[in-house]
Amino acid sequence: MTGQLGAVDRARLARTGIAPLATSDALALFDTAIATTTEAALVTARLDPVALRTAATNGHLPPVLTGLVNDTGTDAQQTPASSVGLEDHLTDLNGPNGARSLLDVVRSEVAAVLGYDCVAEVDVDSEFPDLGFDSLMAVELRNRLNALTGLRLSSTLVFDYPTTVELAEYIQTEIAP
Repeated sequence: MTGQLGAVDRARLARTGIAPLATSDALALFDTAIATTTEAALVTARLDPVALRTAATNGHLPPVLTGLVNDTGTDAQQTPASSVGLEDHLTDLNGPNGARSLLDVVRSEVAAVLGYDCVAEVDVDSEFPDLGFDSLMAVELRNRLNALTGLRLSSTLVFDYPTTVELAEYIQTEIAP
């Protein structure tokens, strides 16, 4: 039931493989489920299998949904697609372009979470709440950055490092040789 969600929230759901569901359809599914199950936890959702596989391949599938995607065991599915070539962007973090490259990567992930078409829309000096971030977006950004960097970043990341610049600087300190 996504009637109250804005475009950014709908896009975030779509990226995880959850498609919008009309209120009447959701209520009908819920009524059917209650009448046919004794399970304590119940979710009605319309899933997009292509988006689920894409999110899994890119390392952006929420853990609760991982059991819904077939794992063929290929390296391509175990390595996030966005991380391919990350070393190319970050070959020399201590060099003159290292910080800028990492900022570009972080800025790109921020733009993706916000649903922006263009990375240039992300003001690197604006604080995340001013950009429109909420707690779900913060967790999505953290998950995306974890997948890209191999780090285990905190779920409070965007609150601890409130701008894209500060976040990139922090990540640089964590992954710099």
